[in-house]
Amino acid sequence: MITKFNEALFKGLENTIAILLYALTTVAFIQLMMRYFLKFSYAGLDEITRLAFVWVVSIGSALAFRKKAHMGITYLANKLSNNNRIYLEVLVNTLLIGFMVVVIKAGTQMTQMGIRQVSEYLEWSMALFYACIPFGAALSILVFVENLYNCLNKLKGVTE
Repeated sequence: MITKFNEALFKGLENTIAILLYALTTVAFIQLMMRYFLKFSYAGLDEITRLAFVWVVSIGSALAFRKKAHMGITYLANKLSNNNRIYLEVLVNTLLIGFMVVVIKAGTQMTQMGIRQVSEYLEWSMALFYACIPFGAALSILVFVENLYNCLNKLKGVTE
């Protein structure tokens, strides 16, 4: 059940990242052309690029966790038996969930502080920039819970 939910959610997020990357690239290209040909630069475009970038990174990190596309040290895991490797995976996912809870708490505090701040040129709430932190951490927790669920199912199959 959680796997189907995550599949649908992350498919939508992949599309969101594609749109954000398109916007980021387009705005950066426009900014570059304005600087090069018109000798004029609008700093508000830099803020839009930064905003798109932090959201792409935040959502993208959760997607990377889900696709197991992040860097990892597998030396120890490769030395373990299949059953012990699953136990290690349970431990790692549990620790990562705990870490992401801390990130959500800190990111939420930053977002709340950002409500009272505005960006320099566009005067948008800085909460828009900071909200990606707890959002990305919550997405990562969904991935780690799914991983735990899959590990526990593997253990059930291994031990029975």
